[in-house]
Amino acid sequence: QKDPLPIDEACACYTCRNYSRAYLRHLDRCNEILGSRLNTLHNLHFFHTLLRRIRSFERKGTPPVGLPFWEAAKEGRFLIKRCKACGEAHYFPRAICPFCFSDKTEWEQASGEGEIYTYSLMRKSATGPYAIGYVKLKEGPAVQTNFVDCDLGALKIGQKVKVVFKPTDGAPLPFFTPA
Repeated sequence: QKDPLPIDEACACYTCRNYSRAYLRHLDRCNEILGSRLNTLHNLHFFHTLLRRIRSFERKGTPPVGLPFWEAAKEGRFLIKRCKACGEAHYFPRAICPFCFSDKTEWEQASGEGEIYTYSLMRKSATGPYAIGYVKLKEGPAVQTNFVDCDLGALKIGQKVKVVFKPTDGAPLPFFTPA
């Protein structure tokens, strides 16, 4: 019977060098259970490595990843995360960089300024008209948001906006308004 998971002897990846055929079959079964076909053994190995990293954060009893963000929001400051490995800024706050998957991320205070990338005006709603959209921050990340304290009909793509925090039952939420 032909082995469904041949190991590429010439490949130098960590998976092909260090895992037995039985373990690679285990990864393949996990892949089938997930319902999506990942393309290569390299991706399977990466997926399991990522899961191990996430579980290690949970086991260490670390506080929720977004806690510093919400504490800063109470003070009216808008925080984003920046990866120390690749230098990319990202939002929403998460422990692992969405660009290079490094866990070396740090908090950075954002200017709270940006421009409207796209938006949609909802005219028919039980609560009245409102606008939602994406704001491209000066620091780089795009933020999905609601636009408040403005004439909704006057919103334009490319318009300069700034962050404002509105109170809620919990921590204040960031919204954007024209600058």
